[in-house]
Amino acid sequence: MAKFIGSGVLSKFSCEVVLKRPIAAGQIPQLLDIQIPLAEHVILVRDHLMLPDDHMVDDNDEIFLFLAVMGG
Repeated sequence: MAKFIGSGVLSKFSCEVVLKRPIAAGQIPQLLDIQIPLAEHVILVRDHLMLPDDHMVDDNDEIFLFLAVMGG
């Protein structure tokens, strides 16, 4: 099972999901039902590295979800 661990406001999206096949990191917000505009600001991290949208997530991965910090 792929494990998703949300931080802060994303903690409610923490869960474990069976992935029958690898999926692109950019599809994770949709998989976890994270709505726009929040989904546009999610940062995915695996093994201490940020995942670009085109990197694949496997069933045995542990993915951390963070919200990009914004401000001015």
